[in-house]
Amino acid sequence: MKASQNRREFLKISGAGALGMAMFSPLGCTPATTDVKSFGVGLQLYSIRDAMAADVPGSLKKVSDLGYKYVELAGYSEGMFYGYAPAEFKKMVTDLGMQVLSSHTQVEAAGITMDNAKIMADAHAELNAK
Repeated sequence: MKASQNRREFLKISGAGALGMAMFSPLGCTPATTDVKSFGVGLQLYSIRDAMAADVPGSLKKVSDLGYKYVELAGYSEGMFYGYAPAEFKKMVTDLGMQVLSSHTQVEAAGITMDNAKIMADAHAELNAK
C-alpha cells in the first residue's frame, strides 16, 4: 500500500466518487419533469416555405398550435414579409403567442445599395428581429 497519493490519483478517485454519488443518490435518479414545450422551441419558416406561400395566416396558426414559440423568417422582399407590411406581420405572429427571433433575406438581383439596405434594416428592426 502506498503511503501517499499524487495529485492525479487523488483527482481520479475524487471524481469517480462524486460521479457515483450523483448517479446513485435520489437527486441523480429523479426523472426530469420539465415540460419540453416550456423551452420555447423555434421553427425556421423556410422549412415550410410552400405552406407559407399558399397561406401565411393559416401556416402561422398551425406552427403556433404545434407549440412553437419562436420563428425565423425567410420571406422578405422589398420591405415586406411574406407579402405583409412589417407591423401587420408582427401582429399576426404576436397574436399567436410567438416571437420573431431572426430572419435571413435574399439580396435583390441589383445587389445591396444604401437605400435598400436601410429599408431592409428598418423593416427588420420593426419586427425586433436579430
